[in-house]
Amino acid sequence: MKCKRCWTEFSVVTSAAVCPVCGSISGEDDNLQFQPSSGAPIADLIPFEDPSYDNKPLLALIETIRECILHPKQFFAKIISGKSRWRPLLFALALGGTGFVASFIWSQILPDPFEQFAESTFTESLAETSSVSSLVTAPVILFFSIVLLSLYFQTVLKVFKKSRASFVMMFRIICYSEAASLFMVIPFIGDLLSVVFGIYLTLTGIKVVHSISRTRALLMFSTLPVLLSILFLFIILLIIILAGSFAGSTLKNFLPLLQ
Repeated sequence: MKCKRCWTEFSVVTSAAVCPVCGSISGEDDNLQFQPSSGAPIADLIPFEDPSYDNKPLLALIETIRECILHPKQFFAKIISGKSRWRPLLFALALGGTGFVASFIWSQILPDPFEQFAESTFTESLAETSSVSSLVTAPVILFFSIVLLSLYFQTVLKVFKKSRASFVMMFRIICYSEAASLFMVIPFIGDLLSVVFGIYLTLTGIKVVHSISRTRALLMFSTLPVLLSILFLFIILLIIILAGSFAGSTLKNFLPLLQ
């Protein structure tokens, strides 16, 4: 059976089945009623996806940001109540784009600590052109980063937790975690705050939807990068050892000629 609320596929033993992800109850008539598990609050619609806000898009955006930042646990409990892909993506592009533009403006206004290392006017012009081009391509980069992060997190959950939640659910979590990009409007420390709070929102969303702790989720998602880093360091060390051995043998062969 496929849950009508979160689209999770699960096996049915009796006529009434409980979704292992969102707790929805499906009967023979296939009408779903939501029964929260573990004392979780009943999931309402996210304001940005609520049809009652269709004529008030700005208010829907503000309410979604407020709920996501101030009450992330309650907010991500609402993830299971919707199935939209485009509205979360629109939200992510709007917030991510706003943060990126703010960061770009601050970079043009505030003094650059590395300006003294600029070698010429050409270097400054090249840097300025690169900044403008990155501003134009920011939405495309943001879109692909959301998709790739969703794929990575979903794959890791499938491997370590045998999660049955759909890719769409993870995609929605990553999209709404872009609310943290709003911190980029703060000069100097905004970028750092955005990264840290973005990680917190993502882990909170995964905790609520997949019922795992933030610590476990962080360890799970850090495993592959740590292993790749160790492998990279091992390869570098191996190259250094081989290069040293080759240099030593070469020098040993040339020493008799120099004497």
